[in-house]
Order: sequence, then structure tokens, then C-alpha cells
Amino acid sequence: MMTRNRRDYAAASILFCMAYFLAFIILYALWRQIDGDVVVFYDGIKAVAAATALFAFLAPLLMRRLAGLRGWLGAGARFETQFTAIACFALLAYSFIVTIPVVIDRSISVYIISAVAQAGEDGIPLGGLEESFLRGYVDGDEAVKKRLHEQLITGNIVEKDGRYILTARGRFFYEAHTAIAETFNVSRRNIRAVDAGVPRKETP
Repeated sequence: MMTRNRRDYAAASILFCMAYFLAFIILYALWRQIDGDVVVFYDGIKAVAAATALFAFLAPLLMRRLAGLRGWLGAGARFETQFTAIACFALLAYSFIVTIPVVIDRSISVYIISAVAQAGEDGIPLGGLEESFLRGYVDGDEAVKKRLHEQLITGNIVEKDGRYILTARGRFFYEAHTAIAETFNVSRRNIRAVDAGVPRKETP
């Protein structure tokens, strides 16, 4: 059975983690409204890192205020409680970023739902969806330029004489993605892209 001290530690860790997470949601929403980067994923990573650093800085001040209290509030004054809470917060915030804002920003499924919703009760035919996707998602949102910008920032791709080439880092990620796709039987569509302006080699 858990002792009272352990119960207080667990309760305090969970509650402070959730408090940090709720504060992050508010700060991140303001961040996106005021100065949100077009690259949502990396903007989110920066926000998580900044919030983690901020909470780590504030934790000692909070611990001093809670010192001497009883129950789970008193447990919040312990270093291990704050360390656990902040570590759990960072994982939770990262999970939130990649599963909600990033999915909404990138997901074709989200776009299709939006297109059908805007069509109203009359609905929309398959051809209309395909045309809407090409005009709104691929061309209208400059999807290729946005994703290329991401990869240039991270150093996976470099531009040379108007052409884009994989770096050693990019080659590593490509090989890793290929191995993961084969291991877990994931669709190879994204790792076997159609050649763009490159003549295909004839196979004997």
C-alpha cells in the first residue's frame, strides 16, 4: 500500500503537471496569435522548450512558498515533486503539439472534412474534393514551399544552383524512415516519392 507521503507526492506531481500544462495552453495560444511561425511543429517545440525553462525557473520560488504546508501542497515544496511535474509537463505538452495543432496544420483528412463541411447539405462530389484539395491545400497553402522551408531550416536539405539536395543528416532520416516503414509495414508512399524532373533509369 502507498504511504501517505507517497500519495501526497503522486497527487502533487499530477496536479502541478496539469497546472503547468494549463498555463502552457494559455501561453501557447497567445504565442500563436501574436507571433506564430508558419512552421507550426518547430514553433511548438520552441514554445515547449521556453515554457519548460520558465517553469523550471519559477519552481524554486514556488517551493519556498509551499514550504511548511501539509498534505499535497506541502509535497509540492519537494524537489522531486517539481522535477517530476515539469518532466511530465514537457512530455504532455510535446504530445499535445504533435497530435493537435500539427495535425490540424498538415492533415489531409482535416482538409477533406473542412471541404465537405463547407459544401453544406448539398454535399460535394469526389471530383470537387480533388479540385478543392489541389487548389486549396497544395497550391493555395503553398504546401510544398512550407514543407521545403521546414527541411531547409533543420538542415535536412540544402539548395545548390536552384536544385535541392539531401545533406548527410537528411540521408540519415530518409534511411531511418525507410527502415521504420518496412519494419512496421507502413505505407511506402511518402518514402517512394514520384521523381520530379529526374529522368527515370531504364531497368534491364
